[in-house]
Amino acid sequence: MNKFFATLGLRVTLIVLISFSTLAMEAQTGDNNAQPCPVEVSSDIVHGTVTVDKTEAAAGETVTITVTPAYHYAATSSDVNIELTIDPGHSRAPRRAPSVGEIFHPVGDARATHDFPATYTFAMPEYPYCVSISANFTSLPTHSAIWRQVNTGHNLIMSTSNGTYWGDGIPEGALVTVTITMTKPEDFFVDGIRVADLYNRDIFVEITDMGNGVYTFIMPDVDVFVRGIEKAYLHGVRFDANNHWATYYGDYCLNVPDGVLGYVVTGVTGNEVQIEELLSDGDDPPFIPRRMGVLLYSETPMDEVTTVESNRASWDYTSMLKGSLEDTEITSGYVLYGDKFILSRTGTLPAHRCYLPLDSVTTSASAPRVLKIRRPGEEIVTGIEEVITTGATDVASVKYVSITGAVSDRPFSGVNVMVITRADGTTENHKMVKP
Repeated sequence: MNKFFATLGLRVTLIVLISFSTLAMEAQTGDNNAQPCPVEVSSDIVHGTVTVDKTEAAAGETVTITVTPAYHYAATSSDVNIELTIDPGHSRAPRRAPSVGEIFHPVGDARATHDFPATYTFAMPEYPYCVSISANFTSLPTHSAIWRQVNTGHNLIMSTSNGTYWGDGIPEGALVTVTITMTKPEDFFVDGIRVADLYNRDIFVEITDMGNGVYTFIMPDVDVFVRGIEKAYLHGVRFDANNHWATYYGDYCLNVPDGVLGYVVTGVTGNEVQIEELLSDGDDPPFIPRRMGVLLYSETPMDEVTTVESNRASWDYTSMLKGSLEDTEITSGYVLYGDKFILSRTGTLPAHRCYLPLDSVTTSASAPRVLKIRRPGEEIVTGIEEVITTGATDVASVKYVSITGAVSDRPFSGVNVMVITRADGTTENHKMVKP
Protein backbone atom coordinates (compact mmCIF):
# COMPACT_ATOMS: atom_id res chain seq x y z
CA MET A 1 0.00 0.00 0.00
CA ASN A 2 2.74 2.39 0.95
CA LYS A 3 4.59 1.41 -2.20
CA PHE A 4 1.49 2.30 -4.30
CA PHE A 5 1.19 5.77 -2.77
CA ALA A 6 4.90 6.31 -3.15
CA THR A 7 4.67 5.47 -6.86
CA LEU A 8 1.62 7.69 -7.29
CA GLY A 9 3.38 10.56 -5.57
CA LEU A 10 6.37 10.20 -7.88
CA ARG A 11 4.08 10.33 -10.95
CA VAL A 12 2.31 13.43 -9.69
CA THR A 13 5.64 15.07 -9.01
CA LEU A 14 6.84 14.25 -12.53
CA ILE A 15 3.62 15.59 -14.11
CA VAL A 16 3.89 18.81 -12.08
CA LEU A 17 7.56 19.22 -13.04
CA ILE A 18 6.78 18.59 -16.73
CA SER A 19 3.87 21.05 -16.62
CA PHE A 20 6.00 23.72 -14.96
CA SER A 21 8.73 23.05 -17.50
CA THR A 22 6.31 23.38 -20.44
CA LEU A 23 4.78 26.56 -19.03
CA ALA A 24 8.23 27.97 -18.50
CA MET A 25 9.16 27.17 -22.10
CA GLU A 26 5.94 28.74 -23.41
CA ALA A 27 6.45 31.78 -21.19
CA GLN A 28 9.98 32.08 -22.54
CA THR A 29 8.61 31.76 -26.08
CA GLY A 30 6.15 34.57 -25.42
CA ASP A 31 8.91 36.75 -24.06
CA ASN A 32 10.96 36.10 -27.22
CA ASN A 33 8.21 37.04 -29.74
CA ALA A 34 9.91 40.42 -30.12
CA GLN A 35 13.09 38.66 -31.15
CA PRO A 36 13.54 38.65 -34.96
CA CYS A 37 13.86 35.41 -36.86
CA PRO A 38 15.51 34.89 -40.26
CA VAL A 39 13.52 35.30 -43.50
CA GLU A 40 15.23 33.12 -46.05
CA VAL A 41 14.75 32.88 -49.83
CA SER A 42 15.45 29.51 -51.44
CA SER A 43 18.46 29.32 -53.72
CA ASP A 44 16.74 26.71 -55.90
CA ILE A 45 14.27 29.09 -57.61
CA VAL A 46 14.30 28.91 -61.43
CA HIS A 47 12.56 30.93 -64.17
CA GLY A 48 12.40 34.06 -62.04
CA THR A 49 13.58 35.86 -58.93
CA VAL A 50 12.13 36.42 -55.46
CA THR A 51 13.28 39.19 -53.12
CA VAL A 52 12.11 40.34 -49.69
CA ASP A 53 12.17 43.75 -48.04
CA LYS A 54 13.84 42.41 -44.87
CA THR A 55 16.07 39.45 -44.08
CA GLU A 56 14.66 38.97 -40.55
CA ALA A 57 11.43 39.93 -38.82
CA ALA A 58 9.74 39.67 -35.41
CA ALA A 59 6.42 37.92 -34.83
CA GLY A 60 3.50 39.77 -36.46
CA GLU A 61 5.75 42.02 -38.55
CA THR A 62 4.75 42.43 -42.23
CA VAL A 63 7.16 41.09 -44.82
CA THR A 64 6.85 42.16 -48.49
CA ILE A 65 7.85 39.75 -51.25
CA THR A 66 8.64 40.95 -54.80
CA VAL A 67 8.25 38.31 -57.52
CA THR A 68 9.77 38.86 -60.98
CA PRO A 69 9.23 36.04 -63.48
CA ALA A 70 11.61 35.45 -66.40
CA TYR A 71 10.46 36.26 -69.94
CA HIS A 72 7.56 33.96 -71.01
CA TYR A 73 6.75 33.09 -67.35
CA ALA A 74 4.22 34.26 -64.75
CA ALA A 75 3.26 33.66 -61.11
CA THR A 76 0.51 34.49 -58.62
CA SER A 77 0.44 34.55 -54.83
CA SER A 78 -0.59 30.87 -54.75
CA ASP A 79 2.66 30.03 -56.57
CA VAL A 80 4.73 31.52 -53.74
CA ASN A 81 5.38 29.03 -50.91
CA ILE A 82 6.28 30.09 -47.36
CA GLU A 83 7.59 27.11 -45.36
CA LEU A 84 7.78 27.14 -41.55
CA THR A 85 11.13 26.38 -39.98
CA ILE A 86 12.47 26.66 -36.42
CA ASP A 87 15.00 29.12 -35.10
CA PRO A 88 18.28 27.17 -34.89
CA GLY A 89 18.56 28.20 -31.21
CA HIS A 90 15.53 26.09 -30.30
CA SER A 91 15.25 22.33 -30.48
CA ARG A 92 11.52 22.04 -31.07
CA ALA A 93 8.34 23.96 -31.73
CA PRO A 94 5.98 25.01 -28.93
CA ARG A 95 2.91 22.91 -28.12
CA ARG A 96 -0.42 23.51 -29.83
CA ALA A 97 1.32 25.09 -32.86
CA PRO A 98 1.60 24.35 -36.62
CA SER A 99 4.00 21.65 -37.70
CA VAL A 100 7.46 22.41 -38.91
CA GLY A 101 7.46 22.17 -42.72
CA GLU A 102 3.89 23.43 -43.04
CA ILE A 103 3.41 25.76 -46.08
CA PHE A 104 1.21 28.82 -46.46
CA HIS A 105 0.94 31.54 -49.15
CA PRO A 106 1.25 35.33 -49.06
CA VAL A 107 -1.60 37.78 -49.69
CA GLY A 108 -2.01 39.59 -53.05
CA ASP A 109 -4.19 39.47 -56.19
CA ALA A 110 -1.76 40.69 -58.87
CA ARG A 111 -0.27 38.37 -61.45
CA ALA A 112 3.47 38.77 -61.90
CA THR A 113 4.95 38.80 -65.41
CA HIS A 114 8.33 39.71 -66.86
CA ASP A 115 7.26 43.30 -67.53
CA PHE A 116 5.16 43.71 -64.40
CA PRO A 117 6.65 42.28 -61.17
CA ALA A 118 4.11 41.78 -58.37
CA THR A 119 4.39 42.27 -54.61
CA TYR A 120 2.77 40.08 -51.95
CA THR A 121 2.80 40.26 -48.14
CA PHE A 122 2.57 37.98 -45.09
CA ALA A 123 2.80 38.39 -41.32
CA MET A 124 5.79 36.80 -39.60
CA PRO A 125 4.67 33.84 -37.41
CA GLU A 126 5.28 33.66 -33.66
CA TYR A 127 8.70 32.89 -32.27
CA PRO A 128 10.52 30.52 -32.63
CA TYR A 129 9.22 30.01 -36.18
CA CYS A 130 11.26 31.24 -39.11
CA VAL A 131 10.37 31.01 -42.80
CA SER A 132 11.91 29.83 -46.05
CA ILE A 133 10.38 31.25 -49.27
CA SER A 134 10.30 29.59 -52.69
CA ALA A 135 8.22 30.05 -55.87
CA ASN A 136 6.99 28.06 -58.85
CA PHE A 137 6.75 29.94 -62.15
CA THR A 138 4.31 28.98 -64.93
CA SER A 139 5.30 29.10 -68.60
CA LEU A 140 3.06 31.42 -70.62
CA PRO A 141 1.65 30.57 -74.05
CA THR A 142 3.11 32.70 -76.84
CA HIS A 143 1.22 34.40 -79.65
CA SER A 144 1.93 36.35 -82.81
CA ALA A 145 1.43 40.08 -83.16
CA ILE A 146 1.37 40.75 -86.89
CA TRP A 147 1.96 44.27 -88.16
CA ARG A 148 -0.39 45.48 -90.86
CA GLN A 149 -0.72 48.94 -92.34
CA VAL A 150 -4.04 50.55 -93.12
CA ASN A 151 -2.76 51.38 -96.58
CA THR A 152 -0.15 49.53 -98.56
CA GLY A 153 3.25 50.84 -97.77
CA HIS A 154 3.10 54.56 -98.45
CA ASN A 155 2.96 56.06 -94.98
CA LEU A 156 4.10 54.05 -91.98
CA ILE A 157 7.30 52.47 -90.73
CA MET A 158 6.95 50.30 -87.60
CA SER A 159 9.40 48.94 -85.08
CA THR A 160 8.91 47.12 -81.77
CA SER A 161 10.71 46.53 -78.48
CA ASN A 162 11.20 43.37 -76.40
CA GLY A 163 14.38 42.40 -78.25
CA THR A 164 12.44 39.84 -80.31
CA TYR A 165 11.54 39.60 -83.95
CA TRP A 166 8.13 41.20 -84.39
CA GLY A 167 5.44 38.63 -84.98
CA ASP A 168 6.96 35.60 -83.20
CA GLY A 169 6.79 34.39 -79.63
CA ILE A 170 5.27 37.34 -77.76
CA PRO A 171 3.86 35.92 -74.51
CA GLU A 172 0.54 36.75 -72.98
CA GLY A 173 0.97 39.62 -70.54
CA ALA A 174 4.14 40.96 -72.16
CA LEU A 175 4.43 44.71 -72.69
CA VAL A 176 4.53 45.42 -76.43
CA THR A 177 5.96 48.78 -77.52
CA VAL A 178 5.19 49.98 -81.05
CA THR A 179 6.97 52.95 -82.64
CA ILE A 180 5.51 54.47 -85.81
CA THR A 181 7.44 56.83 -88.08
CA MET A 182 5.70 58.76 -90.83
CA THR A 183 7.33 58.87 -94.26
CA LYS A 184 4.92 61.51 -95.60
CA PRO A 185 4.14 63.85 -92.71
CA GLU A 186 2.95 66.54 -95.08
CA ASP A 187 0.01 64.34 -96.11
CA PHE A 188 -0.69 62.08 -93.14
CA PHE A 189 -0.05 61.85 -89.41
CA VAL A 190 -0.21 59.07 -86.81
CA ASP A 191 -3.32 59.06 -84.64
CA GLY A 192 -2.82 55.81 -82.72
CA ILE A 193 -2.79 52.07 -83.27
CA ARG A 194 -5.56 49.51 -83.55
CA VAL A 195 -5.34 45.97 -82.12
CA ALA A 196 -7.66 43.38 -83.70
CA ASP A 197 -8.03 39.60 -83.84
CA LEU A 198 -7.47 37.51 -86.95
CA TYR A 199 -11.08 38.18 -87.99
CA ASN A 200 -10.41 41.95 -87.91
CA ARG A 201 -12.55 42.43 -84.81
CA ASP A 202 -11.30 45.00 -82.33
CA ILE A 203 -9.77 43.57 -79.16
CA PHE A 204 -10.21 45.55 -75.97
CA VAL A 205 -6.71 46.29 -74.78
CA GLU A 206 -5.55 49.43 -73.05
CA ILE A 207 -3.34 51.33 -75.50
CA THR A 208 -1.10 54.00 -74.01
CA ASP A 209 0.13 56.90 -76.14
CA MET A 210 3.68 57.57 -74.99
CA GLY A 211 4.11 60.48 -77.42
CA ASN A 212 6.28 60.89 -80.51
CA GLY A 213 4.59 57.98 -82.29
CA VAL A 214 5.24 55.45 -79.50
CA TYR A 215 2.37 53.27 -78.24
CA THR A 216 2.25 50.39 -75.75
CA PHE A 217 -0.22 47.64 -74.91
CA ILE A 218 -0.28 44.37 -72.96
CA MET A 219 -0.27 41.30 -75.18
CA PRO A 220 -3.63 39.47 -74.88
CA ASP A 221 -3.98 35.68 -74.94
CA VAL A 222 -4.69 35.52 -78.70
CA ASP A 223 -2.90 36.26 -81.95
CA VAL A 224 -3.46 39.86 -82.99
CA PHE A 225 -3.14 42.21 -85.94
CA VAL A 226 -1.71 45.64 -85.11
CA ARG A 227 -2.61 48.46 -87.47
CA GLY A 228 -1.49 52.04 -87.51
CA ILE A 229 -4.29 54.59 -87.46
CA GLU A 230 -3.30 57.32 -89.86
CA LYS A 231 -5.19 60.49 -90.62
CA ALA A 232 -4.90 62.95 -93.46
CA TYR A 233 -4.77 66.72 -93.34
CA LEU A 234 -7.11 68.65 -95.62
CA HIS A 235 -4.55 71.33 -96.35
CA GLY A 236 -5.85 74.89 -96.15
CA VAL A 237 -9.41 73.88 -95.25
CA ARG A 238 -10.85 75.67 -92.24
CA PHE A 239 -14.29 76.77 -91.10
CA ASP A 240 -15.36 79.61 -88.83
CA ALA A 241 -18.45 81.65 -88.02
CA ASN A 242 -18.15 83.60 -91.27
CA ASN A 243 -16.85 80.86 -93.58
CA HIS A 244 -18.92 77.72 -93.89
CA TRP A 245 -17.75 76.72 -97.37
CA ALA A 246 -14.38 75.50 -98.65
CA THR A 247 -13.01 73.81 -101.77
CA TYR A 248 -10.60 70.88 -101.75
CA TYR A 249 -8.54 68.88 -104.27
CA GLY A 250 -6.35 66.02 -103.06
CA ASP A 251 -4.24 63.06 -104.15
CA TYR A 252 -6.03 60.39 -102.06
CA CYS A 253 -9.57 59.08 -101.66
CA LEU A 254 -10.61 60.39 -98.24
CA ASN A 255 -13.72 59.99 -96.12
CA VAL A 256 -15.73 63.18 -95.81
CA PRO A 257 -14.66 64.52 -92.36
CA ASP A 258 -17.00 64.21 -89.39
CA GLY A 259 -19.25 67.24 -89.08
CA VAL A 260 -18.75 68.14 -92.75
CA LEU A 261 -20.92 67.72 -95.86
CA GLY A 262 -19.31 67.13 -99.24
CA TYR A 263 -20.59 68.20 -102.67
CA VAL A 264 -19.58 68.12 -106.32
CA VAL A 265 -20.52 70.93 -108.73
CA THR A 266 -22.78 69.56 -111.45
CA GLY A 267 -23.68 72.72 -113.34
CA VAL A 268 -24.47 76.42 -113.39
CA THR A 269 -27.94 77.82 -114.07
CA GLY A 270 -28.14 81.58 -114.46
CA ASN A 271 -26.19 82.89 -111.50
CA GLU A 272 -26.59 79.77 -109.34
CA VAL A 273 -24.13 76.90 -108.88
CA GLN A 274 -25.87 73.53 -108.83
CA ILE A 275 -24.35 70.96 -106.47
CA GLU A 276 -24.86 67.28 -105.61
CA GLU A 277 -24.09 65.83 -102.20
CA LEU A 278 -21.51 63.07 -101.76
CA LEU A 279 -23.48 60.23 -100.16
CA SER A 280 -22.62 57.08 -98.24
CA ASP A 281 -22.85 53.70 -99.96
CA GLY A 282 -24.17 50.99 -97.65
CA ASP A 283 -21.77 50.74 -94.72
CA ASP A 284 -19.19 52.90 -96.48
CA PRO A 285 -19.26 56.58 -95.47
CA PRO A 286 -19.31 59.36 -98.08
CA PHE A 287 -15.86 60.04 -99.50
CA ILE A 288 -13.91 62.64 -101.45
CA PRO A 289 -12.74 61.09 -104.75
CA ARG A 290 -9.06 61.30 -105.63
CA ARG A 291 -8.10 64.30 -107.77
CA MET A 292 -11.63 65.65 -108.00
CA GLY A 293 -12.58 69.16 -106.94
CA VAL A 294 -15.24 69.22 -104.24
CA LEU A 295 -17.12 71.70 -102.11
CA LEU A 296 -17.15 71.17 -98.33
CA TYR A 297 -19.68 72.69 -95.92
CA SER A 298 -19.68 72.85 -92.12
CA GLU A 299 -21.52 74.87 -89.49
CA THR A 300 -18.88 73.84 -86.93
CA PRO A 301 -15.74 76.02 -86.66
CA MET A 302 -12.59 73.99 -87.40
CA ASP A 303 -9.08 75.44 -87.52
CA GLU A 304 -7.68 72.17 -88.84
CA VAL A 305 -9.74 69.59 -90.71
CA THR A 306 -8.62 65.94 -90.70
CA THR A 307 -10.05 62.64 -91.85
CA VAL A 308 -9.05 59.07 -92.73
CA GLU A 309 -8.31 57.46 -96.06
CA SER A 310 -11.26 55.77 -97.74
CA ASN A 311 -11.30 52.11 -98.76
CA ARG A 312 -13.45 52.89 -101.80
CA ALA A 313 -11.65 52.85 -105.13
CA SER A 314 -14.38 53.69 -107.65
CA TRP A 315 -17.03 56.37 -107.99
CA ASP A 316 -19.67 57.71 -110.35
CA TYR A 317 -19.25 61.39 -109.53
CA THR A 318 -18.03 64.15 -111.83
CA SER A 319 -17.40 67.76 -110.87
CA MET A 320 -16.95 71.01 -112.78
CA LEU A 321 -14.48 72.29 -110.18
CA LYS A 322 -10.82 72.22 -111.20
CA GLY A 323 -7.90 72.03 -108.79
CA SER A 324 -4.20 71.27 -108.44
CA LEU A 325 -1.79 69.76 -105.94
CA GLU A 326 0.48 72.79 -106.48
CA ASP A 327 -0.03 76.55 -106.60
CA THR A 328 -1.48 77.35 -110.02
CA GLU A 329 -1.92 80.52 -112.08
CA ILE A 330 -5.48 80.83 -113.39
CA THR A 331 -7.19 83.14 -115.84
CA SER A 332 -10.87 83.84 -116.10
CA GLY A 333 -12.33 81.62 -113.45
CA TYR A 334 -14.67 81.75 -110.48
CA VAL A 335 -13.00 81.55 -107.07
CA LEU A 336 -14.83 80.87 -103.79
CA TYR A 337 -15.09 83.86 -101.43
CA GLY A 338 -17.20 83.29 -98.34
CA ASP A 339 -20.34 81.59 -99.64
CA LYS A 340 -20.14 82.72 -103.29
CA PHE A 341 -18.03 82.19 -106.39
CA ILE A 342 -16.72 85.48 -107.74
CA LEU A 343 -15.19 85.94 -111.17
CA SER A 344 -11.44 86.53 -111.14
CA ARG A 345 -9.60 87.44 -114.35
CA THR A 346 -6.10 86.48 -113.14
CA GLY A 347 -4.58 85.19 -109.95
CA THR A 348 -2.77 82.39 -108.14
CA LEU A 349 -4.79 79.47 -106.88
CA PRO A 350 -3.22 77.88 -103.76
CA ALA A 351 -2.45 74.15 -103.77
CA HIS A 352 -5.43 71.89 -102.97
CA ARG A 353 -7.92 74.70 -103.78
CA CYS A 354 -10.43 74.66 -106.62
CA TYR A 355 -11.95 77.12 -109.07
CA LEU A 356 -14.78 77.06 -111.58
CA PRO A 357 -13.44 77.75 -115.11
CA LEU A 358 -15.24 80.55 -116.92
CA ASP A 359 -15.59 78.54 -120.14
CA SER A 360 -17.51 75.87 -118.23
CA VAL A 361 -20.11 78.50 -117.33
CA THR A 362 -20.44 80.69 -120.43
CA THR A 363 -18.40 82.25 -123.19
CA SER A 364 -20.42 85.43 -123.07
CA ALA A 365 -18.62 88.68 -122.31
CA SER A 366 -21.50 89.45 -119.95
CA ALA A 367 -20.86 86.46 -117.69
CA PRO A 368 -22.24 87.00 -114.16
CA ARG A 369 -19.61 88.26 -111.74
CA VAL A 370 -21.13 86.45 -108.75
CA LEU A 371 -22.42 82.88 -108.59
CA LYS A 372 -24.48 81.82 -105.61
CA ILE A 373 -24.31 78.27 -104.24
CA ARG A 374 -27.72 76.64 -104.14
CA ARG A 375 -27.42 74.10 -101.34
CA PRO A 376 -30.30 71.59 -101.50
CA GLY A 377 -33.10 72.73 -99.21
CA GLU A 378 -31.48 76.10 -98.46
CA GLU A 379 -33.07 79.44 -99.23
CA ILE A 380 -31.02 81.71 -101.45
CA VAL A 381 -30.26 85.31 -100.55
CA THR A 382 -32.43 87.63 -102.67
CA GLY A 383 -32.20 91.23 -103.77
CA ILE A 384 -28.50 91.14 -104.82
CA GLU A 385 -27.40 93.50 -107.51
CA GLU A 386 -25.04 91.49 -109.68
CA VAL A 387 -21.60 92.96 -110.33
CA ILE A 388 -21.21 93.30 -114.09
CA THR A 389 -18.08 95.30 -114.77
CA THR A 390 -16.53 93.99 -117.92
CA GLY A 391 -12.73 93.85 -117.92
CA ALA A 392 -12.41 94.57 -114.17
CA THR A 393 -9.30 93.35 -112.32
CA ASP A 394 -9.14 90.47 -109.83
CA VAL A 395 -11.36 90.43 -106.76
CA ALA A 396 -9.18 90.75 -103.65
CA SER A 397 -11.94 90.49 -101.00
CA VAL A 398 -15.67 90.63 -100.40
CA LYS A 399 -17.10 92.08 -97.18
CA TYR A 400 -20.64 92.65 -95.93
CA VAL A 401 -21.68 95.68 -93.87
CA SER A 402 -24.88 95.67 -91.82
CA ILE A 403 -27.09 98.73 -91.18
CA THR A 404 -25.37 99.01 -87.76
CA GLY A 405 -21.92 99.18 -89.35
CA ALA A 406 -20.80 95.64 -88.43
CA VAL A 407 -18.47 94.01 -90.98
CA SER A 408 -18.38 90.29 -91.83
CA ASP A 409 -17.23 87.85 -94.52
CA ARG A 410 -20.83 86.54 -94.66
CA PRO A 411 -24.03 88.54 -95.15
CA PHE A 412 -26.12 89.53 -92.14
CA SER A 413 -29.86 88.91 -92.00
CA GLY A 414 -31.65 91.90 -93.48
CA VAL A 415 -30.13 94.73 -95.49
CA ASN A 416 -26.40 94.55 -96.32
CA VAL A 417 -23.92 96.50 -98.36
CA MET A 418 -21.60 94.12 -100.24
CA VAL A 419 -18.18 95.77 -100.60
CA ILE A 420 -15.97 94.25 -103.32
CA THR A 421 -12.32 95.26 -103.25
CA ARG A 422 -10.34 94.55 -106.39
CA ALA A 423 -6.62 93.89 -106.81
CA ASP A 424 -5.99 97.40 -108.11
CA GLY A 425 -7.46 98.92 -104.94
CA THR A 426 -10.78 100.00 -106.39
CA THR A 427 -13.99 99.10 -104.57
CA GLU A 428 -17.60 98.53 -105.58
CA ASN A 429 -20.62 98.73 -103.29
CA HIS A 430 -23.83 96.80 -103.88
CA LYS A 431 -26.99 96.61 -101.86
CA MET A 432 -28.43 93.20 -100.96
CA VAL A 433 -31.07 91.75 -98.68
CA LYS A 434 -30.77 88.44 -96.89
CA PRO A 435 -34.15 87.05 -95.73
